[in-house]
Amino acid sequence: MKEELEKRTEKQNRALHAYLQSVSKEMLDKGITLNLLIDEIEIYPNKENLKDIIKHISKTLYGKIHTSNLTKKEMTEVINIFLIALAKKGIELDFPSRDRDELLKYYSDFY
Repeated sequence: MKEELEKRTEKQNRALHAYLQSVSKEMLDKGITLNLLIDEIEIYPNKENLKDIIKHISKTLYGKIHTSNLTKKEMTEVINIFLIALAKKGIELDFPSRDRDELLKYYSDFY
């Protein structure tokens, strides 16, 4: 039997949003931060979810979801916050500082 791959319904979406609103209120009432919740969920890093963290920092600081909308200064500040968080966990990797062509070649070697 073939598994159906139907998109979620609007009713499911509304239920999810209502549920998350209730969870948010309950967490705030109990003083539970997202950091405490995340500590209970084992998620392994990948390029996409790390980029989501960068986007979250950007949105929190500047109201900008897309890194392409950041100024040079804002991007530097977002990356610095991310690098500090990594360093606190013992991960200290230099952020690439090559010129554009070298940077594109550097990243193309990974994909």
